[in-house]
Amino acid sequence: MSVKITGVNKTIRTLKNFDNKVQAKIVRASLRTSTNPIKKELRREIRSAGLVDKKNLVKSITTKLKVYRSTRGPSVFLVVGARRKKLDDGANPANYIHLVGGGVKPHKKKKNPGKPWRIKTNRGWRTLKGQRHPGVKAKRFRQAAANKAKRLVPQVFQRRMTELVKKELTKG
Repeated sequence: MSVKITGVNKTIRTLKNFDNKVQAKIVRASLRTSTNPIKKELRREIRSAGLVDKKNLVKSITTKLKVYRSTRGPSVFLVVGARRKKLDDGANPANYIHLVGGGVKPHKKKKNPGKPWRIKTNRGWRTLKGQRHPGVKAKRFRQAAANKAKRLVPQVFQRRMTELVKKELTKG
């Protein structure tokens, strides 16, 4: 999902008064702050979806700024999702957020067919013997969160950019 930010032409024109380093700092900070509504809504959707392992998933939601340079100028992307880092219990939510969001069909186990599976449920750990995985129903929390927070992103971006421009003008 992408959000196009419009209506900031006047503020962007005032950015031309600053050097490139300050311009980049203001834009980066404004973009980072503009993702806060999406992150909040994503955490709220994860909690309301009733996910078993929601604490790890909620803790891991973060923003990553990516800049791609080209001849037409830099393109800036902000990715909101699960952090690629192991948490306290050794789980890495980035490895399974797509499985929770999209669901998993019942399937046969391919690796170590004789070894039982351990699955975490609402009532604790459950051991499954045999080669069949029961599947998991999809919880479409990412798209729902993005749609709910989509309209707030440009407003937050504009507000934060105006604050930072005023701060820089008073500074220098």
